[in-house]
Amino acid sequence: MAEKSHHPDIPSRSNKMCDQTTGEFARLRVYHRKQHKKGRRTVSPRLLIKCGCCDSKVEIYYDEDPREQFAMLEINGVDGSVRDWRKVFLTLLRLKKQGGVFVEAGKKKP
Repeated sequence: MAEKSHHPDIPSRSNKMCDQTTGEFARLRVYHRKQHKKGRRTVSPRLLIKCGCCDSKVEIYYDEDPREQFAMLEINGVDGSVRDWRKVFLTLLRLKKQGGVFVEAGKKKP
């Protein structure tokens, strides 16, 4: 079973299912698995993100290559460079990079 997130950039949180009878909004349940050896092969680190109200999930495998131009992400079986995924998600989240800081599109850097 996946463990609670201990990734340094992901805050620790309760991963319990939401109670929809109280009108509670479904929070993402986030789990992190560190890189480890399985026999002779190395298993990449993974983030497992589950829906707060059902068992739907997204698996994100990543490598820890410090050279950003070679860093890769596999999201639900789709491989891509970190740069390519960043372009996709920053657009969806309406964020842009301004002077080394990510800000909401249309807003100026603080």
